[in-house]
Amino acid sequence: MGYITIAERKGMKEGLKKGRKEGIQKGIQKGIQEGIQKGKIEGLRQAIESVLEVKFNSVDEEIINRLNKINSVEKLEELLDAAKLTESTRAFKEKLLTNK
Repeated sequence: MGYITIAERKGMKEGLKKGRKEGIQKGIQKGIQEGIQKGKIEGLRQAIESVLEVKFNSVDEEIINRLNKINSVEKLEELLDAAKLTESTRAFKEKLLTNK
């Protein structure tokens, strides 16, 4: 193993410190994005349930269970639109079952 100069040692410390800082920042950013995504998903699920509750005075437990298994913002947005337009919980459930 070779000799490491003070300057090299200092450079290695600074590089390690910078790398850790960048890694932490990337981790925080990823966590924030995941949190935002989860929040959107939960908000859409609640909106669908609210629309169905207002229209039909109740929401079938099976619908809630199926909604809770969907983790796609796009699919939930489509289902929210469908909930607004549906004529019955049965019709919505059919839409839910075909929307996989």
